Amino acid sequence: MNPDLVVRDKEGKPYSVRYDQVNAMFLNEFLKEHRKVEQQRKDFEAALARQQKQIEALTAGLQKVSAQLELKKPAPQTRSERIGKSSLTISAKPVGVGGCVSAVDFERKNNRDQPHKT
Repeated sequence: MNPDLVVRDKEGKPYSVRYDQVNAMFLNEFLKEHRKVEQQRKDFEAALARQQKQIEALTAGLQKVSAQLELKKPAPQTRSERIGKSSLTISAKPVGVGGCVSAVDFERKNNRDQPHKT
């Protein structure tokens, strides 16, 4: 209980409560808290807007860097890579019922006329 709402007698002892003032006191407290909440909401919205702008700027920078990297990317390599004196060829061959798996065929540089071994 708020001490301002207590009515005291001549000896200073509590005599009564001014209930007619309770509603006004609650309303004032509510309005103070409501103003605080409204200010917090505004602060939050401002921070959110700043963060959204930062995200957009970072996204634009990332897209720019990605585009630059794409331009610097080396040309695609052939499917055949030299391993020692052998040539490695990767091909897909049907296996089983409608399935397809990768098979690696090694061709010797000097034995190209012979059948492939899998």
